[in-house]
Amino acid sequence: MFRTGMTCLLIAVAIPWIVTSQTGCAQGADGAEKTADQIAVDYLEAIGGLEAHLKHTTRRTEGMFTFVAANLPPWKMAFTQKAPNLSHTRIDIPGHGAFIEVCDGTVVWRNEPGKPTQQLQGWELKQKLRDAHFHGYVDLKSDYASMTYGGQEEIEGKVHDLLNCTFEDGDRETLYLDATTHLLARIKRPGPKITVEFADYMEVDGTPVASTVTVLHQAKTVVKLKIETVTHGVEVDDALFARPERGVRGAAGGGGRGRGGGRRFSEGGTALHVQPLVHTLDTDGSVMIDEKELEAGFLKMLDQHGENHVRLLKLFDGDGDGALGKKEAQAAREFLFGLSGVLLYDANQDWQVDDEEADKAWDQWGEGFERYNDGVLKRFDRNKDGELNAEETKAGREQLKRRR
Repeated sequence: MFRTGMTCLLIAVAIPWIVTSQTGCAQGADGAEKTADQIAVDYLEAIGGLEAHLKHTTRRTEGMFTFVAANLPPWKMAFTQKAPNLSHTRIDIPGHGAFIEVCDGTVVWRNEPGKPTQQLQGWELKQKLRDAHFHGYVDLKSDYASMTYGGQEEIEGKVHDLLNCTFEDGDRETLYLDATTHLLARIKRPGPKITVEFADYMEVDGTPVASTVTVLHQAKTVVKLKIETVTHGVEVDDALFARPERGVRGAAGGGGRGRGGGRRFSEGGTALHVQPLVHTLDTDGSVMIDEKELEAGFLKMLDQHGENHVRLLKLFDGDGDGALGKKEAQAAREFLFGLSGVLLYDANQDWQVDDEEADKAWDQWGEGFERYNDGVLKRFDRNKDGELNAEETKAGREQLKRRR
Protein backbone atom coordinates (compact mmCIF):
# COMPACT_ATOMS: atom_id res chain seq x y z
CA MET A 1 0.00 0.00 0.00
CA PHE A 2 1.32 3.47 -0.77
CA ARG A 3 0.18 6.95 0.06
CA THR A 4 -1.54 8.41 -2.97
CA GLY A 5 -1.37 12.18 -3.24
CA MET A 6 -4.55 11.90 -5.28
CA THR A 7 -6.35 11.23 -2.01
CA CYS A 8 -5.74 14.86 -1.10
CA LEU A 9 -6.84 15.95 -4.55
CA LEU A 10 -10.13 14.19 -3.88
CA ILE A 11 -10.60 15.56 -0.35
CA ALA A 12 -10.26 19.27 -1.07
CA VAL A 13 -12.51 20.30 1.81
CA ALA A 14 -11.12 20.28 5.37
CA ILE A 15 -12.39 21.91 8.57
CA PRO A 16 -11.58 21.33 12.26
CA TRP A 17 -12.82 17.90 13.28
CA ILE A 18 -12.76 15.86 16.49
CA VAL A 19 -12.49 12.12 16.03
CA THR A 20 -15.11 10.22 17.99
CA SER A 21 -13.28 7.15 19.27
CA GLN A 22 -15.14 3.92 19.77
CA THR A 23 -14.94 2.57 23.27
CA GLY A 24 -14.27 -0.99 24.35
CA CYS A 25 -11.57 -3.52 23.57
CA ALA A 26 -11.28 -6.30 21.06
CA GLN A 27 -9.27 -9.48 21.14
CA GLY A 28 -7.10 -11.15 18.57
CA ALA A 29 -7.30 -14.78 17.53
CA ASP A 30 -5.06 -15.73 20.46
CA GLY A 31 -7.35 -13.98 22.94
CA ALA A 32 -4.89 -11.14 23.59
CA GLU A 33 -6.25 -7.62 23.78
CA LYS A 34 -5.58 -5.63 20.60
CA THR A 35 -3.46 -2.51 20.68
CA ALA A 36 -2.72 0.23 18.15
CA ASP A 37 0.91 -0.89 17.91
CA GLN A 38 -0.04 -4.50 17.19
CA ILE A 39 -2.53 -3.45 14.51
CA ALA A 40 0.19 -1.32 12.88
CA VAL A 41 2.55 -4.31 12.93
CA ASP A 42 -0.09 -6.60 11.37
CA TYR A 43 -0.76 -3.99 8.70
CA LEU A 44 2.92 -3.63 7.80
CA GLU A 45 3.23 -7.40 7.46
CA ALA A 46 0.09 -7.54 5.28
CA ILE A 47 1.49 -5.01 2.80
CA GLY A 48 4.73 -6.97 2.35
CA GLY A 49 7.00 -5.46 4.98
CA LEU A 50 9.03 -2.28 5.13
CA GLU A 51 11.88 -3.37 2.84
CA ALA A 52 9.47 -4.28 0.02
CA HIS A 53 8.46 -0.61 -0.10
CA LEU A 54 11.72 1.16 0.68
CA LYS A 55 13.45 -0.48 -2.31
CA HIS A 56 11.27 1.63 -4.62
CA THR A 57 12.06 5.32 -5.16
CA THR A 58 9.99 6.22 -8.25
CA ARG A 59 6.48 5.30 -9.30
CA ARG A 60 4.00 6.12 -12.04
CA THR A 61 0.30 5.38 -11.55
CA GLU A 62 -2.14 5.60 -14.44
CA GLY A 63 -5.87 5.17 -14.62
CA MET A 64 -9.19 6.97 -14.91
CA PHE A 65 -10.65 9.76 -12.78
CA THR A 66 -14.45 9.99 -12.69
CA PHE A 67 -16.37 12.93 -11.21
CA VAL A 68 -19.40 10.83 -10.38
CA ALA A 69 -21.36 13.60 -8.64
CA ALA A 70 -21.41 15.64 -11.86
CA ASN A 71 -22.34 12.61 -14.01
CA LEU A 72 -19.28 13.19 -16.19
CA PRO A 73 -17.41 10.55 -18.20
CA PRO A 74 -14.04 9.25 -16.93
CA TRP A 75 -10.91 11.36 -17.50
CA LYS A 76 -7.43 9.98 -18.10
CA MET A 77 -5.12 10.43 -15.11
CA ALA A 78 -1.38 10.01 -14.51
CA PHE A 79 0.37 10.37 -11.16
CA THR A 80 4.18 10.38 -10.93
CA GLN A 81 6.15 10.24 -7.67
CA LYS A 82 9.80 10.33 -6.66
CA ALA A 83 11.21 9.78 -3.18
CA PRO A 84 11.21 11.35 -0.74
CA ASN A 85 8.36 13.79 -1.48
CA LEU A 86 8.08 14.84 -5.14
CA SER A 87 4.81 14.37 -7.03
CA HIS A 88 3.17 15.33 -10.31
CA THR A 89 -0.54 14.82 -11.04
CA ARG A 90 -2.11 15.27 -14.46
CA ILE A 91 -5.78 14.81 -15.35
CA ASP A 92 -6.72 15.32 -19.01
CA ILE A 93 -10.14 16.93 -19.42
CA PRO A 94 -11.42 16.46 -22.99
CA GLY A 95 -12.27 19.72 -24.72
CA HIS A 96 -10.61 21.83 -22.03
CA GLY A 97 -7.01 20.75 -21.46
CA ALA A 98 -5.17 19.36 -18.45
CA PHE A 99 -5.42 19.82 -14.71
CA ILE A 100 -1.87 19.69 -13.34
CA GLU A 101 -0.63 19.72 -9.76
CA VAL A 102 3.07 19.61 -8.82
CA CYS A 103 4.88 19.25 -5.49
CA ASP A 104 8.64 19.89 -5.28
CA GLY A 105 8.85 18.91 -1.63
CA THR A 106 8.28 22.38 -0.19
CA VAL A 107 5.96 24.16 -2.63
CA VAL A 108 2.81 22.96 -4.40
CA TRP A 109 1.56 24.52 -7.64
CA ARG A 110 -1.73 23.95 -9.41
CA ASN A 111 -2.71 24.64 -13.01
CA GLU A 112 -6.20 24.50 -14.39
CA PRO A 113 -6.86 24.85 -18.14
CA GLY A 114 -6.35 28.43 -19.32
CA LYS A 115 -5.65 29.83 -15.85
CA PRO A 116 -2.48 31.25 -14.28
CA THR A 117 -0.40 28.98 -12.08
CA GLN A 118 -1.60 28.97 -8.48
CA GLN A 119 0.70 28.39 -5.50
CA LEU A 120 -1.17 26.64 -2.71
CA GLN A 121 -1.20 28.05 0.80
CA GLY A 122 -2.48 27.26 4.28
CA TRP A 123 -4.16 23.99 5.21
CA GLU A 124 -4.28 22.81 1.60
CA LEU A 125 -0.53 23.20 1.18
CA LYS A 126 0.09 21.33 4.43
CA GLN A 127 -2.08 18.41 3.35
CA LYS A 128 -0.55 18.23 -0.13
CA LEU A 129 2.97 18.16 1.29
CA ARG A 130 1.97 15.40 3.66
CA ASP A 131 0.43 13.33 0.88
CA ALA A 132 3.50 13.74 -1.34
CA HIS A 133 5.50 11.54 1.06
CA PHE A 134 6.54 8.63 -1.16
CA HIS A 135 6.63 6.00 1.60
CA GLY A 136 3.60 7.21 3.51
CA TYR A 137 1.04 4.71 4.82
CA VAL A 138 3.72 2.06 5.14
CA ASP A 139 5.25 2.28 8.63
CA LEU A 140 2.30 3.79 10.49
CA LYS A 141 4.31 4.24 13.69
CA SER A 142 6.60 6.70 11.92
CA ASP A 143 3.75 8.51 10.13
CA TYR A 144 1.99 9.70 13.26
CA ALA A 145 2.90 11.30 16.57
CA SER A 146 0.39 9.04 18.31
CA MET A 147 -2.14 6.30 17.61
CA THR A 148 -4.93 4.94 19.77
CA TYR A 149 -7.09 1.89 19.20
CA GLY A 150 -10.70 2.87 18.49
CA GLY A 151 -12.36 -0.53 18.75
CA GLN A 152 -14.05 -2.40 15.92
CA GLU A 153 -16.79 -1.53 13.45
CA GLU A 154 -18.64 -3.78 11.03
CA ILE A 155 -19.07 -2.39 7.51
CA GLU A 156 -20.92 -4.36 4.84
CA GLY A 157 -20.44 -7.60 6.77
CA LYS A 158 -16.73 -7.09 7.37
CA VAL A 159 -15.16 -6.26 10.73
CA HIS A 160 -12.66 -3.41 10.79
CA ASP A 161 -10.16 -2.26 13.39
CA LEU A 162 -10.09 1.50 13.89
CA LEU A 163 -6.93 3.52 14.52
CA ASN A 164 -7.36 7.11 15.65
CA CYS A 165 -4.18 8.79 14.46
CA THR A 166 -2.69 12.19 15.30
CA PHE A 167 0.07 13.96 13.33
CA GLU A 168 2.78 16.05 14.97
CA ASP A 169 0.89 19.27 14.15
CA GLY A 170 -2.28 17.97 15.82
CA ASP A 171 -4.20 17.05 12.68
CA ARG A 172 -6.14 13.81 12.94
CA GLU A 173 -7.48 11.02 10.79
CA THR A 174 -9.04 7.63 11.42
CA LEU A 175 -7.90 4.50 9.61
CA TYR A 176 -10.20 1.52 9.09
CA LEU A 177 -8.25 -1.71 8.61
CA ASP A 178 -9.86 -4.99 7.62
CA ALA A 179 -9.63 -7.19 10.71
CA THR A 180 -9.05 -10.27 8.54
CA THR A 181 -6.67 -9.07 5.79
CA HIS A 182 -5.27 -6.14 7.84
CA LEU A 183 -5.35 -3.99 4.68
CA LEU A 184 -6.48 -0.35 4.67
CA ALA A 185 -10.15 -0.11 3.72
CA ARG A 186 -11.14 3.43 4.67
CA ILE A 187 -9.80 6.80 5.81
CA LYS A 188 -11.74 9.56 7.52
CA ARG A 189 -9.99 12.90 7.41
CA PRO A 190 -10.94 16.38 8.63
CA GLY A 191 -14.18 17.35 6.97
CA PRO A 192 -17.79 16.55 7.84
CA LYS A 193 -18.94 13.16 6.60
CA ILE A 194 -16.11 12.77 4.05
CA THR A 195 -14.88 9.22 3.53
CA VAL A 196 -12.22 7.71 1.26
CA GLU A 197 -12.54 4.00 0.54
CA PHE A 198 -9.91 1.61 -0.84
CA ALA A 199 -10.94 -1.62 -2.56
CA ASP A 200 -10.13 -4.21 -5.23
CA TYR A 201 -6.53 -4.76 -4.18
CA MET A 202 -4.10 -5.99 -6.81
CA GLU A 203 -0.52 -7.15 -6.39
CA VAL A 204 2.24 -4.91 -7.75
CA ASP A 205 5.85 -6.04 -7.30
CA GLY A 206 4.90 -8.15 -4.30
CA THR A 207 2.87 -5.47 -2.52
CA PRO A 208 -0.92 -4.90 -2.46
CA VAL A 209 -2.31 -1.78 -4.13
CA ALA A 210 -5.94 -0.65 -4.06
CA SER A 211 -7.13 -0.39 -7.67
CA THR A 212 -10.35 1.41 -6.74
CA VAL A 213 -10.41 4.60 -4.65
CA THR A 214 -13.78 6.17 -3.89
CA VAL A 215 -14.64 9.43 -2.15
CA LEU A 216 -18.07 9.82 -0.56
CA HIS A 217 -19.87 12.74 1.02
CA GLN A 218 -22.78 11.85 3.27
CA ALA A 219 -22.73 8.31 1.88
CA LYS A 220 -23.01 9.60 -1.72
CA THR A 221 -20.20 8.91 -4.16
CA VAL A 222 -18.49 12.08 -5.37
CA VAL A 223 -15.31 10.92 -7.11
CA LYS A 224 -13.90 7.55 -8.11
CA LEU A 225 -10.42 6.58 -9.25
CA LYS A 226 -9.80 3.36 -11.16
CA ILE A 227 -6.10 2.47 -11.10
CA GLU A 228 -5.05 0.56 -14.20
CA THR A 229 -1.26 0.36 -13.96
CA VAL A 230 1.39 1.03 -11.31
CA THR A 231 5.01 1.01 -12.48
CA HIS A 232 8.01 1.23 -10.15
CA GLY A 233 11.53 2.20 -11.13
CA VAL A 234 10.52 4.59 -13.92
CA GLU A 235 13.04 7.19 -15.04
CA VAL A 236 11.85 10.58 -13.86
CA ASP A 237 13.45 13.91 -14.72
CA ASP A 238 13.37 16.30 -11.76
CA ALA A 239 12.22 18.99 -14.20
CA LEU A 240 8.80 17.34 -14.02
CA PHE A 241 8.46 18.68 -10.49
CA ALA A 242 9.33 22.28 -11.33
CA ARG A 243 6.81 25.10 -11.38
CA PRO A 244 4.49 24.40 -14.36
CA GLU A 245 3.65 26.90 -17.02
CA ARG A 246 0.25 28.49 -17.49
CA GLY A 247 -2.63 25.99 -17.57
CA VAL A 248 -2.41 23.58 -20.48
CA ARG A 249 -5.16 24.08 -23.03
CA GLY A 250 -6.83 21.47 -25.16
CA ALA A 251 -5.32 20.20 -28.37
CA ALA A 252 -5.49 21.89 -31.77
CA GLY A 253 -4.70 25.48 -31.00
CA GLY A 254 -6.41 26.27 -27.76
CA GLY A 255 -9.37 23.90 -27.75
CA GLY A 256 -11.80 24.31 -24.92
CA ARG A 257 -15.26 25.71 -24.91
CA GLY A 258 -16.42 29.26 -24.59
CA ARG A 259 -16.49 32.40 -26.64
CA GLY A 260 -13.54 33.97 -28.42
CA GLY A 261 -11.98 30.75 -29.70
CA GLY A 262 -11.42 29.23 -26.27
CA ARG A 263 -10.03 32.46 -24.80
CA ARG A 264 -10.28 32.63 -21.01
CA PHE A 265 -10.73 35.80 -18.99
CA SER A 266 -8.92 36.13 -15.68
CA GLU A 267 -10.53 38.92 -13.67
CA GLY A 268 -13.67 39.26 -15.78
CA GLY A 269 -14.25 35.51 -16.02
CA THR A 270 -13.73 35.09 -12.30
CA ALA A 271 -16.20 37.87 -11.57
CA LEU A 272 -18.85 36.28 -13.78
CA HIS A 273 -18.45 32.90 -12.08
CA VAL A 274 -17.76 33.94 -8.48
CA GLN A 275 -19.55 37.23 -7.93
CA PRO A 276 -23.09 35.78 -7.86
CA LEU A 277 -21.99 33.40 -5.06
CA VAL A 278 -20.38 35.99 -2.79
CA HIS A 279 -23.61 37.14 -1.12
CA THR A 280 -24.41 33.51 -0.29
CA LEU A 281 -20.97 32.48 0.99
CA ASP A 282 -20.05 35.67 2.86
CA THR A 283 -21.89 34.81 6.07
CA ASP A 284 -19.88 37.18 8.28
CA GLY A 285 -20.35 40.20 5.99
CA SER A 286 -16.60 40.79 5.61
CA VAL A 287 -16.82 40.94 1.77
CA MET A 288 -13.98 38.37 1.77
CA ILE A 289 -14.54 34.61 1.54
CA ASP A 290 -12.46 32.74 4.13
CA GLU A 291 -11.73 28.99 4.16
CA LYS A 292 -14.58 28.05 6.50
CA GLU A 293 -17.12 29.96 4.40
CA LEU A 294 -15.77 28.34 1.23
CA GLU A 295 -15.93 24.88 2.78
CA ALA A 296 -19.47 25.39 4.07
CA GLY A 297 -20.60 26.67 0.67
CA PHE A 298 -18.95 23.79 -1.18
CA LEU A 299 -20.57 21.15 1.03
CA LYS A 300 -23.94 22.85 0.62
CA MET A 301 -23.44 22.71 -3.16
CA LEU A 302 -22.78 18.95 -2.96
CA ASP A 303 -25.96 18.51 -0.92
CA GLN A 304 -27.94 20.48 -3.52
CA HIS A 305 -26.49 18.37 -6.33
CA GLY A 306 -27.60 15.26 -4.48
CA GLU A 307 -31.11 16.64 -3.96
CA ASN A 308 -31.35 17.69 -7.62
CA HIS A 309 -30.29 14.22 -8.70
CA VAL A 310 -33.10 12.71 -6.63
CA ARG A 311 -35.58 15.06 -8.33
CA LEU A 312 -34.28 14.11 -11.78
CA LEU A 313 -34.66 10.43 -10.94
CA LYS A 314 -38.30 11.00 -9.96
CA LEU A 315 -38.94 12.70 -13.30
CA PHE A 316 -36.91 10.59 -15.73
CA ASP A 317 -35.97 7.23 -14.17
CA GLY A 318 -38.61 5.36 -16.11
CA ASP A 319 -37.33 1.86 -15.36
CA GLY A 320 -36.89 2.60 -11.64
CA ASP A 321 -33.32 1.27 -11.44
CA GLY A 322 -32.06 4.29 -9.49
CA ALA A 323 -29.94 5.63 -12.36
CA LEU A 324 -30.44 7.50 -15.62
CA GLY A 325 -29.77 5.36 -18.65
CA LYS A 326 -28.69 6.83 -21.98
CA LYS A 327 -32.19 7.65 -23.21
CA GLU A 328 -33.32 8.86 -19.78
CA ALA A 329 -30.27 11.12 -19.45
CA GLN A 330 -30.94 12.52 -22.93
CA ALA A 331 -34.53 13.30 -21.93
CA ALA A 332 -33.25 15.07 -18.80
CA ARG A 333 -30.79 17.14 -20.84
CA GLU A 334 -33.51 18.16 -23.31
CA PHE A 335 -35.75 19.16 -20.41
CA LEU A 336 -33.01 21.28 -18.79
CA PHE A 337 -32.11 22.85 -22.13
CA GLY A 338 -35.76 23.75 -22.60
CA LEU A 339 -35.85 25.38 -19.17
CA SER A 340 -32.79 27.46 -20.03
CA GLY A 341 -34.67 28.68 -23.10
CA VAL A 342 -37.62 29.72 -20.93
CA LEU A 343 -35.29 31.76 -18.70
CA LEU A 344 -34.08 33.73 -21.71
CA TYR A 345 -37.53 35.11 -22.52
CA ASP A 346 -39.45 34.86 -19.23
CA ALA A 347 -39.26 38.56 -18.28
CA ASN A 348 -41.71 38.33 -15.36
CA GLN A 349 -40.07 35.11 -14.06
CA ASP A 350 -43.27 33.06 -13.80
CA TRP A 351 -41.67 30.06 -15.59
CA GLN A 352 -43.81 30.37 -18.69
CA VAL A 353 -43.64 32.44 -21.85
CA ASP A 354 -46.85 34.47 -22.30
CA ASP A 355 -48.02 36.09 -25.57
CA GLU A 356 -46.19 39.38 -24.99
CA GLU A 357 -42.96 37.58 -24.12
CA ALA A 358 -43.39 35.28 -27.13
CA ASP A 359 -43.74 38.30 -29.45
CA LYS A 360 -40.51 39.77 -28.12
CA ALA A 361 -38.79 36.38 -28.42
CA TRP A 362 -39.94 36.11 -32.05
CA ASP A 363 -38.49 39.53 -32.83
CA GLN A 364 -35.19 38.58 -31.20
CA TRP A 365 -35.06 35.33 -33.15
CA GLY A 366 -35.80 37.12 -36.40
CA GLU A 367 -33.11 39.74 -35.82
CA GLY A 368 -30.60 37.12 -34.75
CA PHE A 369 -31.07 34.89 -37.77
CA GLU A 370 -31.10 37.88 -40.12
CA ARG A 371 -27.62 38.71 -38.86
CA TYR A 372 -26.64 35.08 -39.27
CA ASN A 373 -27.84 34.95 -42.88
CA ASP A 374 -26.07 38.23 -43.65
CA GLY A 375 -22.86 36.76 -42.25
CA VAL A 376 -23.21 33.61 -44.35
CA LEU A 377 -23.71 35.65 -47.51
CA LYS A 378 -20.71 37.85 -46.79
CA ARG A 379 -18.54 34.77 -46.33
CA PHE A 380 -19.72 32.40 -49.06
CA ASP A 381 -21.58 34.51 -51.70
CA ARG A 382 -18.52 34.84 -53.92
CA ASN A 383 -20.37 36.17 -57.00
CA LYS A 384 -22.21 38.75 -54.83
CA ASP A 385 -25.65 38.02 -56.32
CA GLY A 386 -27.35 37.89 -52.90
CA GLU A 387 -27.92 34.12 -53.05
CA LEU A 388 -25.93 30.91 -52.58
CA ASN A 389 -25.55 28.70 -55.63
CA ALA A 390 -24.78 24.98 -55.38
CA GLU A 391 -21.02 25.47 -55.14
CA GLU A 392 -21.30 28.21 -52.49
CA THR A 393 -23.81 26.16 -50.49
CA LYS A 394 -21.43 23.19 -50.52
CA ALA A 395 -18.60 25.37 -49.16
CA GLY A 396 -20.88 26.60 -46.39
CA ARG A 397 -21.88 23.07 -45.43
CA GLU A 398 -18.25 21.95 -45.27
CA GLN A 399 -17.47 24.84 -42.94
CA LEU A 400 -20.39 23.94 -40.66
CA LYS A 401 -19.23 20.31 -40.49
CA ARG A 402 -15.77 21.40 -39.35
CA ARG A 403 -17.32 23.52 -36.57
CA ARG A 404 -19.45 20.70 -35.11
